[in-house]
Amino acid sequence: MNRVKTEAPATTRTPSMDVRRTEAGWTVTADVPGARREDLEVLLEEDLLTLTAPIEDVTPEGYSRVHGELSRGAWKRSFRLPAEVDADGLEARLADGVEARVICGALGG
Repeated sequence: MNRVKTEAPATTRTPSMDVRRTEAGWTVTADVPGARREDLEVLLEEDLLTLTAPIEDVTPEGYSRVHGELSRGAWKRSFRLPAEVDADGLEARLADGVEARVICGALGG
């Protein structure tokens, strides 16, 4: 039997997100499995929030990938928040390599 190595192409994926508003501002939670904390980038331009995180191939030493569908490409999502936000109050966290949480302070609205 002849085995063929198959590999999914690197792609940009759109994470699922929840946006919640509190009296203090906004909380955005995104599902970004495979992202590393040091690679998570959050950009806020006026009311446009952009979240990006590359996903690298993680194959343990001594192994070679025979079939791959995971761990290649990047997460990226941009959207406008419904009110002005305070970029100085921006805080981003990545929990367990799965969930990114961005907290933005409100200026108005």
